[in-house]
Amino acid sequence: MIRLQSTAWPESAASLDLARLAEEAAASLADIETRLAFAARSAELVGPLAERTAGRNFAGLAAAAAVEVTLARVIEPHLDALSIIGQAGRTPSDLAQDLAHHPTQQSGERQATDHATTPGTRQDALDDDALRRSAPNDEVQNDEVLNDEVLNDDVLSRSAMDHAATDHAAPSQAATDQAAPSPAAPNHAAPNHATPTTTTWGVFAAEAPGLTLRATQHDGGWRLTGTKPWCSLASRLSHALVTATTGPGERRLFAVDLRIDGVTTDDSAWLARGLPLVASAPVTFDAVPAVPVGEDGWYLRRSGFAWGGIGVAACWWGGAIPLVDRLLQAARAKPDAELLLRALGAASIDLAIAEQAIAEAGRAIEQGDADGVAGARLAQRVRSTVRGRVDAIRAAVLAALGPAPLTNDRDYLSRMSDLELYVQQDHGDRDLARYGRLLVEAD
Repeated sequence: MIRLQSTAWPESAASLDLARLAEEAAASLADIETRLAFAARSAELVGPLAERTAGRNFAGLAAAAAVEVTLARVIEPHLDALSIIGQAGRTPSDLAQDLAHHPTQQSGERQATDHATTPGTRQDALDDDALRRSAPNDEVQNDEVLNDEVLNDDVLSRSAMDHAATDHAAPSQAATDQAAPSPAAPNHAAPNHATPTTTTWGVFAAEAPGLTLRATQHDGGWRLTGTKPWCSLASRLSHALVTATTGPGERRLFAVDLRIDGVTTDDSAWLARGLPLVASAPVTFDAVPAVPVGEDGWYLRRSGFAWGGIGVAACWWGGAIPLVDRLLQAARAKPDAELLLRALGAASIDLAIAEQAIAEAGRAIEQGDADGVAGARLAQRVRSTVRGRVDAIRAAVLAALGPAPLTNDRDYLSRMSDLELYVQQDHGDRDLARYGRLLVEAD
């Protein structure tokens, strides 16, 4: 269980039951289905990100990452989807109902090349209740928009940074909440038009050269056609929020049901050593019914777009905590090893710097000091700070402990590999240049 040591954490972080969260997280690691089921419960255990819950959300994501990086990688996008849906004034069950009764909806079984099973253990009302408790009021939603010019570059777009690392093959965002029929025992009895009792949501907003997903209106409803890259866990989810082109220079966010005809997934190309369970692959849409979530450009303009990037950084920080604990154990076993003590001291300071950055960001959001361009600057500063500190921790631990644990300790190897890939969602020097540009353009 992690310990929140910074005094900058806002009050919402204190409401988090860290012991219960750690216990349930540790019990969810049997396979990807149990991790997805935990993501569904995370709506209650952690809650989506909103102006008054930022500290709780960031601390909860870090606590999950301290248990396992893969687990945090699964739940972060689910909570992000719930946050986005709440900011739009909707609930997951509302959108699922709209999709089930879409004017152009057709019956059919899901087309997938791998297993498309997800657990369904929680009622959708849980997610809806979490959104009602945490969604900001209408005035906040109207005021908290980002400057489009700030995001007019693929390296500035969180859809490129957080839902995919377009240059480094880092995975895109995803999440959890309903059992889709298994290919081994498909349900041919009736069209899949009923709203599921539980839903699993992903956020697919990455762009890649040569791939386009277009949204067009047909028969009173919208349809998506094309290919979306870096769609994490798409073969396991029931639903997703997906960005699509609606016209020249315009993109809009849409909700889609991933289990119906016209959605094709293929995870066979995912060969990553880090985060191997979180397959992130292209998804092809062939005239798939969709429901708009917000107007053109709303997804990028909302302040929550920038805040969500801090949630990813919280996962990086939480993922590094057990590495510093590992150094502490080694130093206690060899209290006279000066180089080991030096590594422990440096890594502990790096960890504290990362925590302080995230805690202060949570407080700034909850105090209303992270809207618009100020929120974009804050998010980039925190992400770059945490990424640098986590890289330093990984390097210090690797140098101090040597190669042995990489060869004989599965948990250690997994954590090092998972973090190495996960932090690639930050673009290093390009994101530092972005922060410099934001400073130059500041009023």
